[in-house]
Amino acid sequence: MRAALRAFLFVLLPVAVTACAPTGSAPPGASREIQTCRPTIARMVPPQTVMDMMIGGMSPRPSSTPSREVWAASGNWIGNDVVWVSLPADGVFARKYHKLYSMAFRSGPITITGRHVDGSAAPVRVGSAMGENFGSTVDFPEAGCWEVVYDFAGEQLRFTLKVVD
Repeated sequence: MRAALRAFLFVLLPVAVTACAPTGSAPPGASREIQTCRPTIARMVPPQTVMDMMIGGMSPRPSSTPSREVWAASGNWIGNDVVWVSLPADGVFARKYHKLYSMAFRSGPITITGRHVDGSAAPVRVGSAMGENFGSTVDFPEAGCWEVVYDFAGEQLRFTLKVVD
């Protein structure tokens, strides 16, 4: 019995640990900032107006309306007094979709800029939205880790997205 235990500890356990260890290298072409990007996972509860607009546009509509807390728990909302944005649940945004749901509480243009977190370039305009519309168009020039700023007349909302192709 002791011999079997000793064989396990000295032979099989190191093999098992090695098999479960990370492989060590990233796929070709993957940049360092994508691997270490920490996207925003805010999970905030938006105002009732946001929920009402979202549920009002659903088809089919739910048979019963959940509480704001229950409804918000299924998403990744972030916002302030001016604008609320629905972020991807895991913070990973696929470039092919070009859309983030947003709701502004004032009329007028919203400027959306992005800064590649590696700091290699100045912030660029990555999107636009109007306070009257429910949604914002975003277009990132490349994959990577991006700090995004929604700016409405100087009032800003900031968050980070991991952008993938």
